Amino acid sequence: MPTIDNFLLDNNLMDDNNLQNGIKYATGTVISSSSSYNFITLSQENVTRWRVVVTGLSFVPNRIILSVTSETQSVYSTLNQSAAFTPEGSNYNAINESSAGSRALSFKVQLYSGNGSGNSYISDTAFALPVIASSAQFKWEAFLI
Repeated sequence: MPTIDNFLLDNNLMDDNNLQNGIKYATGTVISSSSSYNFITLSQENVTRWRVVVTGLSFVPNRIILSVTSETQSVYSTLNQSAAFTPEGSNYNAINESSAGSRALSFKVQLYSGNGSGNSYISDTAFALPVIASSAQFKWEAFLI
């Protein structure tokens, strides 16, 4: 049987020292666009989706979770890439989209070290990412871990 030591916040990287030393979190809701945009998949396929745009971040997230209702729609993570952020957004990572009843896709997300632009990007203060529903309310969670 586990002892109380197994449940210390320090064991789960949740103590005050870790929170002050770089783990950042922001959350909110956003309405997706009513107009569609073109996005490029990692396999160079051109796909039409809607998007969400979130501004006002104070950190560059390395994890973003987008969900509509209780279903997680998209997850962005830098765990499986080593692209660096550049001023011109010349490097990219992927956001993985999944939804019940549709195929899973990975879209390119440009990485900007300053202000972002284009249909899909992450920058110092904002992100714009593809979603599968128009004019829908999405919950977003952004992390820097």
